Amino acid sequence: MRIYSKVKRLREFLEWAVEAFQPKCWVCEQPITLEHVGDSCDDLTIHHVDENRANNGIENRVLVHKGCHRWHHWRENEIKAGRPVPDKYPGLCPSCHRRVIDRFGICRECSKEARELVAGAK
Repeated sequence: MRIYSKVKRLREFLEWAVEAFQPKCWVCEQPITLEHVGDSCDDLTIHHVDENRANNGIENRVLVHKGCHRWHHWRENEIKAGRPVPDKYPGLCPSCHRRVIDRFGICRECSKEARELVAGAK
């Protein structure tokens, strides 16, 4: 019960912060919305700007989408290995904020859900 109340308070704080400050993702610069906070806050994470996890100063921590965070670190590793990489994040699904995969501009999961909805409506 105690852990649940801490998670609930954290979620409420994030909801307040998103409404009050309207933050943007540090990687893709897209707005972070209440949909990203959700029930479990699973779509967001904290990134350490100087890449030092021990430095937890507020000026070193930024809020990012999880997909953007993975892409950022993948890109950094590719650069270190000397391989060419894109300068910008490839794009995000407007529904769930995962990486855009198909030609319609939505990710594979949302595309599958859309096809199922259309098939069910017929």
